[in-house]
Order: sequence, then C-alpha cells, then structure tokens
Amino acid sequence: MNGIFGNFLMILLLVFLTAGSGCSTIINYYGGNFKGEPSEMWDAISGKHTDTLIRKAFEFKKYNKDDIVDYHTHIFGIGQNFKTFQLSHPCCPEFNKKHFSWKNPKKRLKALVYFSAMKITDLTNADVQYARRLLDMVKNFPYGKFCIFAMDAYHDKTGKINCDRTDLYVPNDYVLKLARYLNDEIGKERFIPVISIHPLREHAVELLEYYSNQGVKHVKWLPNAMNIDPANY
Repeated sequence: MNGIFGNFLMILLLVFLTAGSGCSTIINYYGGNFKGEPSEMWDAISGKHTDTLIRKAFEFKKYNKDDIVDYHTHIFGIGQNFKTFQLSHPCCPEFNKKHFSWKNPKKRLKALVYFSAMKITDLTNADVQYARRLLDMVKNFPYGKFCIFAMDAYHDKTGKINCDRTDLYVPNDYVLKLARYLNDEIGKERFIPVISIHPLREHAVELLEYYSNQGVKHVKWLPNAMNIDPANY
C-alpha cells in the first residue's frame, strides 16, 4: 500500500508542477543548475574569493597536481550513437526503460533530473552528449585524473543477470574504449578506466585476469545496485 500511495502522491505532485511553467525550472534546479559553460568558469570567478580558494587548494609543495585523482566519476549511456566511439553492441551501455515511462513517476522524475545534470537534451544522441560534457568539464579543469566507472548488472544468487532490477549497466569494454577515445581527444592521459565485475557472474576470475592484463588496476562495486553482500567475500 505504501508504494501505491507514494506513487499516487508523486503523480499529484507532477500534475501540479506540469500545470504551471515551473516544472523544467525545478528539474534544472535539482539537476545541473549551471549558468554557463565549463570554458567560462575561470573568467567568471577570476579575482574572486572562490578563484583564490580553488587555486590555493591545489598549491601542494610535495605533490604534482597531475597526480591528483578523482576516484568517483560515473559513466552514463543508453546505447545511442555509440558507434561514434568505434563501439559495437553488446558493448553499449543500457539505462532501465522504466526511467522513460510516466508509469513509474519516481524513476521518470529522477531520470529528468539526471538528464538536466548531464546536459542531455537529445535522447537519440545521449551517449555522445554525455561524453562531450564530461570531456569539456575535464578540459577546463586543469588538474588531475579521473577514474571513469563501468557498472555491472544486478545478478541473483545463482549468478544470473536480472535485467529488470538493473538500473544502469555500463560494460567494461565500453569504458576502456571510451577512456582511450577521450584521452586521444584531450591529448593527455587523464581518464582512467575502472571495470566492474560482479563476483557471482560467470568467469568472474578469468575476466579479472583478462582486464588486469589490459592494464586495469581498479574495480567498481555498488553492492545495493548489483546485489552484492560484501560480507560474503
């Protein structure tokens, strides 16, 4: 009953929002809420306290700024226009179709916030728009490297994939090839691919060894989304 009641309240809220002109404004506020392009950031804050604070934060005497690493950069995709990155199916990422239907208002609203934050305006070109946005942001932030995440699917206790319970699936090969593509575009190795292998999936150990031989050094798990109990391993 709680789920039905919650969805009913969500539908009433959506009706209220969409009745006026403020729906997209609210979504954008909780999503991107950005006022300009990444290339405009330094000019916008130049000479201000924020500018000084950011620059001082990276004035490390002992460390090279290029060695700073952001260990949490998610990759998103819905399998559209992935050929731009010389990829082919089944390498393309997948976003659960429930996020595209108002039959699931909570998921649909969450997806709209995601799209706003990622500056996705055209779903037929979503993967490319996301990759270009990420590339633009990294290009205009001159410090460090970024670990970009694959995301394995939800697996049941037998190791079988449950597509219905998988919110976002981002294949390992997609992330490896995307990292190579983005690094070529930026002219420097600033994107580090991170694989995701569910411990119960078939040939999990062999896959770990394979990607280790490809030079990968990091693995991403999201236990609640992938159905992993870390206490078991």
